[in-house]
Amino acid sequence: MELVFQEKITQYPNLIFCEEREQEETVDLIIPDRYPDGAEIIHAYGTPLVYSLDLGSDSITISGEVQAGVLYEGTEGQLRCVRGRVPFSFRREFQERGEDLQPLCSCRLQSIDARLLNSRKLLLRAAVGCSIQIYGRTEFRSFDVEEPAPALQLKRTELPLRLPLSLGEKRFSLQEELPLPGEHPEAAHLLKAVYDLQVTEQKAVGDKAVFKGELRIKALYESEEEALHSHSFTLPFSQYVSMDRDVEDCELHTELSLLSADTQPDGSDGSRLLTSVELCARCMATGVTKHGLIEDAFCTDGELSPEYVQQKITACLDRQEVRQTVELRWDQSVSSVLCAYAYPGKGLRRREGEKVLLEQGICCDVLYYDGDNRLRGCTLRGQMEHGMALKENARCRVEQIRCAEPTCTSGTEGITVRIPVELWIESTAEHELCAVSGGTVEALQETKKRPALLLRFTEDAEELWDIAKECKTSAEAIREANALQEGQVPANTLLLIPM
Repeated sequence: MELVFQEKITQYPNLIFCEEREQEETVDLIIPDRYPDGAEIIHAYGTPLVYSLDLGSDSITISGEVQAGVLYEGTEGQLRCVRGRVPFSFRREFQERGEDLQPLCSCRLQSIDARLLNSRKLLLRAAVGCSIQIYGRTEFRSFDVEEPAPALQLKRTELPLRLPLSLGEKRFSLQEELPLPGEHPEAAHLLKAVYDLQVTEQKAVGDKAVFKGELRIKALYESEEEALHSHSFTLPFSQYVSMDRDVEDCELHTELSLLSADTQPDGSDGSRLLTSVELCARCMATGVTKHGLIEDAFCTDGELSPEYVQQKITACLDRQEVRQTVELRWDQSVSSVLCAYAYPGKGLRRREGEKVLLEQGICCDVLYYDGDNRLRGCTLRGQMEHGMALKENARCRVEQIRCAEPTCTSGTEGITVRIPVELWIESTAEHELCAVSGGTVEALQETKKRPALLLRFTEDAEELWDIAKECKTSAEAIREANALQEGQVPANTLLLIPM
C-alpha cells in the first residue's frame, strides 16, 4: 500500500551568490590653464557613486565612479582643487540560477591618493570595495499527514529558521539649503565635499520597511579673503520601501547607495550651500519561520519503507554588533587641525578552525597646519579586530560599518585621532534537511502471537523513539506506562513496554 503525504510549498528569497570584490583604478588629471603649476599634493578625497546595476540570469554588472578631487599647492603657495572622476565596474558571473533574482549590493571607497606626474598633470588613484549579494526565489517543500492512522507513528520536528522573507527597492532624492555657522564668513569657493550615508533607525510596519537615516556632508570652502573653513552638515531623512508581503515583526537590513551628489555655494547668498543628492535604498526583511518536518516514520502493524526528500536551505544564525574606538597617530609637528574625515578601509577575514578573525581597516584623512602654518594633509590608517566562534560550514560578513565623527588632539608631538567604530556582523550557514515524503506499507506476516507486554532493560542511554520503533509500538504508550518526562531513556532503566 502506498502512503501519500500532503505536500506544502513555501517560497522565500534564498541567497544564491555572495562575494566581496575590490578594484583599484587610476586616472590622469590635467591642471586647468587658469591654475598655477603644481608644487605639492596636499590632499585627495572622493565619494563613490553607483550609476547602474544590471542583473541578468547568470551575471551581474555594477558600474559607477568615484567623484573625486585633489587639493594641491601651487608654486607660489596658492591652494587649488582639481576635480575628476574615477570610473569603476564590477562584473561577476554565477552558476546557480534562480527565479525573480534580486540584488543587495553596496560600494564604498577604501583608499584614495594622488601624486604629481609633472607640474601640469596629476595621477589620481582610488580603490573601491563592492559587496554583492544575489537572492533568487526558492521553494521549500514540507510533507505531512493531516489525520494519520493510529498505527502510523510519525517523528515530527519543528525547525525555527531565520530566513530572508522579502526584498524591496526605492529611489528618492534630497534637496536642501545648508546654512553656514553664523561665525563663518560667506563661502566663495567650495574646495571639497564628501558624503556619508547612515541608517539610524528601521522598523517593519505592515508591508512597508520604514527607515530613518542621515546624510553627512563634510565641506571645505574658501572665503573671499582666501581663508579656509570646514564644517560638517547632517541632513536627516525618513523613507519607506514597499515590500511584496507583510513583514511585521521582521528584522530589517537597509543598504543605501548614492547615485548622484552635488553641493555648491548659493550664488545669490554665500552664507549657505545648496546640496542635491539622489539615493537608492534596498531593504531586506528577515524573520523566523517554523518549518515542520517528519524525520522518521514506522507502522505498528506493518513494514513501512519510507521515501525521503533532501533539501538545502541557507539561514541566518545571528547578527552581532561590535563597538570599538580606533586610535591613530601622526608623529609630525602640528599647529592645529582644520578637519578630519574617517571611513572604512579594506577588510580581511582569517579562519582558524572554528574561529574567525575579522580585521577591518579604518582610514582617516586629516588636513592640518604645520609649525610654519602651512596647510598639509595626511591619511592615517589603522584597524580594528574582532574574533568570533564560527562553525566550518558557516560564514560571516560585515553587514554594515559606521565611523563616527573623529576627535583630534594636536601639538608639537603630532596628532592623535580617536574614531568610534561600529560593526554589524551577520553569520549564515547552509543546512541540509532530510524529511519523510511518503513510502509504502506491507502487512506483517507474523508466525506467532505478539505478547501484550515486554520488559526491556537499557544498558546505555537510548532514544524513546528508537525503542518504540524497534518494538513496533508507540512512543506515547511507553512514556505513559513508565511515567517518562524526557525523550531520552537513561542507561540502566527497566522499561515496561505495552505492545
